[in-house]
Amino acid sequence: EGFTISSAGGMHGISNYDTVAGSWVYDLEDYRILNNEIHDFDYGMRIRRSSGEISGNNVHDTYLTGIWVEDWPLAPATPGPSTISGNTFLNNGSGATDYDLRVEDTYTGTLVSGNTVTGGLGASESCIYVRNQAGDLTLSGNQISGCTTGVWIRTTASFPIQKVNLQGNTITGGTTGINIEQTAGTVPNQVVMIGGSTANSNSI
Repeated sequence: EGFTISSAGGMHGISNYDTVAGSWVYDLEDYRILNNEIHDFDYGMRIRRSSGEISGNNVHDTYLTGIWVEDWPLAPATPGPSTISGNTFLNNGSGATDYDLRVEDTYTGTLVSGNTVTGGLGASESCIYVRNQAGDLTLSGNQISGCTTGVWIRTTASFPIQKVNLQGNTITGGTTGINIEQTAGTVPNQVVMIGGSTANSNSI
């Protein structure tokens, strides 16, 4: 908590990858990454198959992706969801991986809330990128501005469920607010709820 972490050309600012063993350390529970400034890595953070909280961080000027949270909800369906809230993103990503925040194959109940994301209108930019499986993933109260695509929800494989709730987000100054795309695979239960009520409406 409260660190400044930077490296010109380093891979991960924070991750659960064991560089000595050369493998990921899965099933971490109750991790907390709070109030740090992270910049100039390939990935500001990359967290896989873990449950916890990423809040209050300032992530900027990363080369590939600001924060990438990738879970594994099928086998096994543990350790559970994470909360990604109150973070500030600026000038993250480039080329085909131009994402400030990437959430992939998320556990049921994962929450992305109250983040401020400022893009740079890159050709392939998506400021929040949701990929493949999601069980009740909620994107709420995020402030997204200047992004070529504000939120990109994409399906590239077959899996049982993709349910994404977009509630109370503000998306301004970009080219496309929300892009929902299926490029491969089948999903028997696929629901994207945009708003759902006046109280939960998004401003785009």
